[in-house]
Amino acid sequence: MKPNKALALASLLIFHPFVSADDIQHKPLPKEGTGFGMGAIIGGLLAGPPGAVLGAAGGGWFGMRESEADRKIAALEQELNVKSIELAYQQNELAKTRADFEKEFQKVLHTNEIRSLEKLSQGISYVIYYKTNEADIQDNILPRIQQLAELVKPYPEIQIQIEGHADYRGTHSYNMALSKKRIEKV
Repeated sequence: MKPNKALALASLLIFHPFVSADDIQHKPLPKEGTGFGMGAIIGGLLAGPPGAVLGAAGGGWFGMRESEADRKIAALEQELNVKSIELAYQQNELAKTRADFEKEFQKVLHTNEIRSLEKLSQGISYVIYYKTNEADIQDNILPRIQQLAELVKPYPEIQIQIEGHADYRGTHSYNMALSKKRIEKV
């Protein structure tokens, strides 16, 4: 009976691809064959011919599931690669868009600078308030005056007019002298 067991086991191992084929095109995968063979051997050793058959079937089924998982993983890895390529393309497009935006932004800044110069040539009015009877410029106003000076410095053709005033309190000559001091400070 032992030769029959060995013959049955050998025939199962040999004819497994034909017996377990789902269709004519199905080719057993390494994991299916390995699972089938290991299941048949372990089942045959533990429970004889019925164990070999059950072990082979179980091992083949387990190997097929492992192969299916491997195919899914490979498909997901391929999809990940495609998505990575798409992401790289989108990042390149974003970088190009940012560069284009920067160029357009510089054009707008230049255009706004020209408009500012046009407005500047039409005149700017900036009012500075003083404390009564004083000609000193307050510390919080000085940076604004400096900004205006920096704005007009590169354009010597722009004419600047500075006016100084005082309120109605005080004599005319005193108010004129105070107004002149305020102009000189600016």
